[in-house]
Amino acid sequence: MLLFVLYSKNLSTITDILPYFRKEIDRAKKKNMKYDFEWLLMVSKTYRLQLAAGANAGGSSKGSGTIKESPLLFTNEEEEFFHEQAELSFEYSVKAERDTMVGGEWDDEENEMEPLRTVMLIPAQKIPAIMEKLQQNLSLPGAAS
Repeated sequence: MLLFVLYSKNLSTITDILPYFRKEIDRAKKKNMKYDFEWLLMVSKTYRLQLAAGANAGGSSKGSGTIKESPLLFTNEEEEFFHEQAELSFEYSVKAERDTMVGGEWDDEENEMEPLRTVMLIPAQKIPAIMEKLQQNLSLPGAAS
């Protein structure tokens, strides 16, 4: 079975939710319920800084105008650990859906951040190791539950 976790950073974090689900799954197994989760499907808010060819991370551009991609950046840093362990992942742009209510003067030479969603399929047996790594790297109390 597939466990799809939908959450909002404002309500909770993935590190709060996963130990709860782990306990529920373990409890269900003890009761001999006929389901088991083998996969976690996770959708994360991510973005990339769009750089013109020849541009460096500082933003100066002297290229031919073609676009190259920067590394994938996660809005919630803990989700990067899940991405590292994903069996499958892909991203898609949500640039067309972004809020147009933001005003202000923008410098045309600034590099633009493209908002994305990254979909990840993570084997359930990798979750405990991910949670342990989160606890070690992000100082999250109880993350290795």
